[in-house]
Amino acid sequence: MTTSKPVNASTLKRTLGTTPRQSAKSRLRGIEAATESRHLIDGLGALDDLLKKPGLRSNQRFLHQTRHAMLSRLADLTGTDVASLSTPELSGAQWVTRFPGSNSTDTLADAFRSGVEAFVGAMRMGGVSVTISATLRPVERAYLMHWSWIIARLGGNPKDVPQMDSVDILWDHGDAAASMQAAEDMVQRYGIVAEPALTSRHTQGLAIDMTISWAGNLAIAKRSGAATTITSKPRTGMNIDLIAVGATYGVIKAKFGNDPPHWSNDGH
Repeated sequence: MTTSKPVNASTLKRTLGTTPRQSAKSRLRGIEAATESRHLIDGLGALDDLLKKPGLRSNQRFLHQTRHAMLSRLADLTGTDVASLSTPELSGAQWVTRFPGSNSTDTLADAFRSGVEAFVGAMRMGGVSVTISATLRPVERAYLMHWSWIIARLGGNPKDVPQMDSVDILWDHGDAAASMQAAEDMVQRYGIVAEPALTSRHTQGLAIDMTISWAGNLAIAKRSGAATTITSKPRTGMNIDLIAVGATYGVIKAKFGNDPPHWSNDGH
């Protein structure tokens, strides 16, 4: 887990200290800045401890954003930059559990959610096994997934990866093979099967990944209520007749063939 780098005591004194020539108002501002800085340092330590608790995974995005805001304020007060106050953590499989995505339809955009829930309900009523693996994906998770794939599978240079303020990760291990292996470990743990986009229907709450299967013929209702029976194969989410039924609910199968679980509002 990322931790805040302690600010050197002499640096604080040099930056925040007062001199006899300062006016009373200047000295007061200096004292206030020093006090706020020390509170921020204490707060960052407590926040880093909080981030280590596994029970708070669902709140990690908010906590990391809060941490970055505190670091930015501390940087302003001390006249330094954020990077000098924080120690990036090397990439690797440990990042996969951070910024967790959702597999609940509750997190989907309202207009898309209603169609998804109706479609899933119709499938389950017909005896279909539906396992939802992903809905809304935080932009931080999309960033980690995208760049781990670029480095591991497309040979991207880890030194060229742009930083994201709320993700204190170091992609470059100082060794090309180690950097690529760490990225590959992330790809494997994420279970990525196609290049993830930085901005996608998942980050917009307009996509869902589902594993679908059934046995025998499937009797299912379209959005209009009209009943249809699917006798064709395969008996999975790749079935062309099921895909047609999904479209009546506004749930469109991925238009690219390398991501079988993916459905969205427009096939992207």
